[in-house]
Amino acid sequence: MTTPSSSFPSLRIPAAILAFGIGFAALLLAGPLNDFVKAHHAITVKGYAERHVESDFALWSATITTRGKQITDAAAQMDKSTQAVTDFLAAQGVRVERLRSARSLGRARHQAADTAASR
Repeated sequence: MTTPSSSFPSLRIPAAILAFGIGFAALLLAGPLNDFVKAHHAITVKGYAERHVESDFALWSATITTRGKQITDAAAQMDKSTQAVTDFLAAQGVRVERLRSARSLGRARHQAADTAASR
């Protein structure tokens, strides 16, 4: 007669292999599963915000054109037009000492060149 304990040794090897496989699968899946759970613990915030800012600096470009039969007439008209624009900007709160024009810059360059040449 066969005792019941003698039939179990044949099941021990497959049971050990199955247990080892389940343990190995658990180890393999534990890392990615843990990462998946941690990823859902993060809070992502996306949004849009605006803030009103008053600028204290601006660069403007403007052209004043005059025509005349004589260059002196055109130059006088240019000075008059430039002064009108300067007066308007000053009335709007722009500091006149901060204004630059190509004509005034040209004069400054010529004066610097004349000073350098006279030395």
